[in-house]
Amino acid sequence: MNQTTQCPICRHNFAGENLLYRHVSRNHPTETAKVRRPPGSPSREELNTMASIMERASARPAEPSTPSSTSSEPSSGPTELPTYTTHHPTKPAGTSFEKYLTTFEIHYASQHLTRTPSYHPFQSQGEWEFAEWIMKSGISHRDTDRLLKSRMYGELQERSSAFKTFHDNHSFLKTIDSLPGLGQAGWKHVEISIAGNVAGPDGQPLNETVELWMRDPVECVAELIGNPTFRDTMQYSPIQETEADDDSFEEEPDRFFEEMWSGDWWWQVQDALPADSTVAPIILASDKTQLSTFSGDEQAWPVYLTIGNISKAVRRRPSQRAMVLLGYLPVTKLNCFQPQDRSNQGHRLFHYAMRQLLRPLAKAGTDGVYMTCADGRIRRIHPILASYIADYPEQCLVVCCRENRCPKCKVPPSERGNVLSSLLRDPNESLKIIQDIAKEFEKYEAQGLRDVPEPFWKGLPLVNIYRCMTPDMLHQLHKGVFKDHLFKWCTSRKKDEVDARFTRLPPFNGLRHFSKGVSTISQFTGNEHREMEKVFVGIMINLHDEDPDIVTAARSLLDFIYLAHYPSHSTSTLQQMKEAINSFNASKDVFIGAGLRDHFNIGKIHSLAHYAPSIIDYGALDGYNSEISERLHIDFAKLGYRASNRKAYLNQMVAWLERHEKVNAFGRYQAWVASLDQSAPPNPICNCPDQISCSCHQSEGHEAEEQEDDEVVSEEVVNLSEPPVPNGHQTATLNQETTISGRAPTSERLGHVPPPVICADTTSDTEETMFGPYQVSKKPSLGFRSANEVASVTGAAGFAAELRAFLIRENSLIPASALRLIDQHEYGMYKQFKRTLPSLRGLAGDEYNDRVQARPATSTAPARFDTVLWVEDPDNAENIGVTGYRVGQ
Repeated sequence: MNQTTQCPICRHNFAGENLLYRHVSRNHPTETAKVRRPPGSPSREELNTMASIMERASARPAEPSTPSSTSSEPSSGPTELPTYTTHHPTKPAGTSFEKYLTTFEIHYASQHLTRTPSYHPFQSQGEWEFAEWIMKSGISHRDTDRLLKSRMYGELQERSSAFKTFHDNHSFLKTIDSLPGLGQAGWKHVEISIAGNVAGPDGQPLNETVELWMRDPVECVAELIGNPTFRDTMQYSPIQETEADDDSFEEEPDRFFEEMWSGDWWWQVQDALPADSTVAPIILASDKTQLSTFSGDEQAWPVYLTIGNISKAVRRRPSQRAMVLLGYLPVTKLNCFQPQDRSNQGHRLFHYAMRQLLRPLAKAGTDGVYMTCADGRIRRIHPILASYIADYPEQCLVVCCRENRCPKCKVPPSERGNVLSSLLRDPNESLKIIQDIAKEFEKYEAQGLRDVPEPFWKGLPLVNIYRCMTPDMLHQLHKGVFKDHLFKWCTSRKKDEVDARFTRLPPFNGLRHFSKGVSTISQFTGNEHREMEKVFVGIMINLHDEDPDIVTAARSLLDFIYLAHYPSHSTSTLQQMKEAINSFNASKDVFIGAGLRDHFNIGKIHSLAHYAPSIIDYGALDGYNSEISERLHIDFAKLGYRASNRKAYLNQMVAWLERHEKVNAFGRYQAWVASLDQSAPPNPICNCPDQISCSCHQSEGHEAEEQEDDEVVSEEVVNLSEPPVPNGHQTATLNQETTISGRAPTSERLGHVPPPVICADTTSDTEETMFGPYQVSKKPSLGFRSANEVASVTGAAGFAAELRAFLIRENSLIPASALRLIDQHEYGMYKQFKRTLPSLRGLAGDEYNDRVQARPATSTAPARFDTVLWVEDPDNAENIGVTGYRVGQ
């Protein structure tokens, strides 16, 4: 476990006793008696030996040079256009002081010195994998005990010495507890005693004791910033990316906002810190969640922490463990207080617990703490609270305002529907008002503040808590603006027609088909809202002929929703967001005229005005969605509760979590060891733009897209100039390397005519194709059919004639004898093919896995023939727009 310690000579702070002892022995050699050498801490000679071991074990890439002051250099930005990257002008931000071994490297070298295998304390790699499976399978302690005491496992232990470490659940858990922590932060249990104002039977005020489970946030930052798994996705200094368009003189080039380090907040905080400082932007998230399902009222209030140095693509993926559990806040009904006092006392309890939780950040943020980073360099880290992810009620709780007010600005509650620019809240002004309510009562009421004398954010360096409140797209856009407001306004008195239109929409890959309409759905999630938004403008066409401006207003809000979801923004897209909200404000009165709405004094619609400033401050908003924290409840609260006996469950949940974190860390370490023959530790990170809902992560708790059982292989280039194959076989050459050969399905087809030979003058190269490889099943899932059968089954009456015309267009020299065989030839029919389409936004990893289906009708399912855009003119076809394409089915 890391501990923040201070040098007694120079008063510098260090994340752990190992770094402190090394610092004193190197910089204050005559004062080493003032600090103790931690047990197991490597000496200077041992560190040198470990460094030599690591150099021999892996060829680490050269350390990147730190950028020079105020440098602007061309780079590949978040769009297809080249960009210029400007680094912060201080001596340079993110400066590293010296090289040091990471936690993985120290553990590996220690094992090497003692000749201990990497999978220790297990007897073999297989035993470790078996233990990992037990932990991640979710089986109970009783079932684990039965498995390890079974005759099957006993015989395995008798036959092999590789499975001797544990034999029952007790010895298994003891082995898991002995795993190295590898930099994990430890837990602390605090009991908070609350004196109420309700008299008990003895006439004395009732007291209540609640539990606070917490970790040191500085230790959590050290764990994250020093995790070698994140080495290639870590950033230590702010940058500004602008479009590298030298031909534009009249207008300023676009600036891009994607990651947190591309926003203004990090740049401004870096200005306020000393030279050579490295900012660790703290991102907190909290949300009370229900633990019991069918009975009981058990709840937990987890607080999560991550840092903005890690790419948002990694932070959003739960399996990467880039967001750690910081603590469990106390949950209580406060029955020791009078009913009218419980709400305000609950606010005070929340802030008191959060103040205990975040107390170490005050000193660490001001003075900095020397930490070993993921790239093996030591930096002085300043952990600063940057963003707080929460839904609207919790945002109001955090900033100490009432729930009918905006948590970011001073707009009066009755004017939130007006188009105006309100003054942003000032934390210093709010603190002054709260701490002297009697004197500042008018301002206290006007700003709608809460009586919380000591908010947790008081005293945290460089923190503007109102600025920290980033937009919550899940509750504000999907569940709020769209579902609770726009959808109800637009479908009022027309629910039957709307349901009918949803059912009539043809199925398409990537779109959910609501076969029973939407009014029958009893419980909506963010996924349903997003699917409805994709087609809602089409649903609205001619639905309100009497008020066409309703469609205009609806389209404006949906334009804003989709623009807000961009994984990378520019000043141009921010202007488009402004135009979309202005268009809605200009046409929104149509809902009042139609009797669908009385006013627009709606907090969630008012919150749209704060989206663009938040993007400028913190980058794209997909890294701050509350959907991330809600998904984490499964791993950090619900599963642990289900594994407990429901009595004193928080203690058991913490123990369960510690064991699983040890297993996850040990698994990452094993993967890192296995990669030492490569240039860098492994980092299998998905680059999908939406980590929560993309198909790569369906195993992480989301519904998987319906999959076909057809076995698929990559089929990139079919060489049409190969000689004919023997009768009864169909052969396709793939990449000039792989050949797939399939026999005709019946003996009658052994005598069918071989396919005509088409002599192509040129062959295509995979790298030069517009859309890359595609996939089909190895064998035609619908068998082989003649041209007449194809036309009959699919309804393509002119199949043979169109195929003949196509072949002539492609090769005018094709012999007439080959064309006459078209009607006699039998063609393999496939239900579908898949291919990866390029990014329309020019973002790395932003690809679309398309699936096109052509299914004749069966006794159980109607026919499905997808509509596609196919390239008719390759010279003019581009990624954006429809020029050069034709519609086909």
